[in-house]
Amino acid sequence: MHDDVGAEVQKHARQPCSDVLEDYIDGSAYSSHPLFSKDPSAVRLHMYIDEFEVCNPIGSRKGVHKLTAIYYIIRNVHPKYWSQSSVVHLALLARTQIIKQYGLEVVLAPLIEDLKTLETQGVCVDMCGNRVVLYGSIATISADNLGSHQLGGFRLTFSSGKLCRYGLTDAKNLTDHVSEDSCVLRTADGHADHLRGITRDSTLIATYGVTMRCKFDELAYFQSWNHYHLMPCMIYLKVSVQ
Repeated sequence: MHDDVGAEVQKHARQPCSDVLEDYIDGSAYSSHPLFSKDPSAVRLHMYIDEFEVCNPIGSRKGVHKLTAIYYIIRNVHPKYWSQSSVVHLALLARTQIIKQYGLEVVLAPLIEDLKTLETQGVCVDMCGNRVVLYGSIATISADNLGSHQLGGFRLTFSSGKLCRYGLTDAKNLTDHVSEDSCVLRTADGHADHLRGITRDSTLIATYGVTMRCKFDELAYFQSWNHYHLMPCMIYLKVSVQ
């Protein structure tokens, strides 16, 4: 690890603020996390998934060369660095057609194994002249609506059946619900029941709006229900002021 990066990581390993929300570490998810709350130097990863076209996105060949990418940011540095392209790293890149053919869980398997190694064995690095072992895991994930459903194991159809990852709302009566109070919200226990249901009967996928268990749930320190699919889309932009 470069000395400047190591120094920034050590500098940003501060105590959480009790009355101001400045960062992830100021929230209850951090204070109750079994790894991050006990080890301030643990690597906190922010993952982001997106699809993009490398050719004309509106031409006759659209979709043929589309790629799916998963990026990550090490959030142990100050938030002012998060929007810089130099701290955004590529974790996985695959053709979208391959994912459709074999499934996202197959493509994610090598990444999941690397994350498990980071959680259980850690990585040995030189930090400011000292040899240390750093452990870590995923802290947060963000994506657009399609990516959120894809990673979370929800249906990718938004015109029929259960189409919302927040509540059990049908497409046909979506306009009748303008607040959470007017619809039945998904819960952790209910989601677990839905996963068991579709395992026994695949025709229930449209009924529940769930297609599979989130692959990241295999990790020891990450629970998709608490940390992932109820998160809004967050995109960090670097703005230059002339």
